Amino acid sequence: MCGRVAQFGTFREIVELLRWPGPADEKQKSGERYNIPPQTPLRLLHAEGDTLVQDLVRWGWKPHWAKDNRLPSNARLEGVAHSSYWRAIWSHRAIAPIEGWFEWIKDVAAPEKKLPFCIRRKDKHFNP
Repeated sequence: MCGRVAQFGTFREIVELLRWPGPADEKQKSGERYNIPPQTPLRLLHAEGDTLVQDLVRWGWKPHWAKDNRLPSNARLEGVAHSSYWRAIWSHRAIAPIEGWFEWIKDVAAPEKKLPFCIRRKDKHFNP
């Protein structure tokens, strides 16, 4: 996970990109969304039997035993499957179709302010 993300594509576009062979169900519709922070609903894809399902799910994870109030913003691939922090949700993985993420840069005119800068593919296609 990174701090803030964007979801531009439609459910139909994502299903076509994934070449999903079975039925697909958009349980909860969601339009284009920009600068989505943790703790807010995010579109997730998961399988229910042979059906690909899209749901809006609160984005973020913190195990009950974690002491601080911050959500982690990144999980390293080589450690996430065996980490005690992520172990409880590892079997509940889903696809989060993210088309861009935001980094914050200082405003040249007012250095005390930060501006969101969306990073995505130059051709604006989904990453397969």
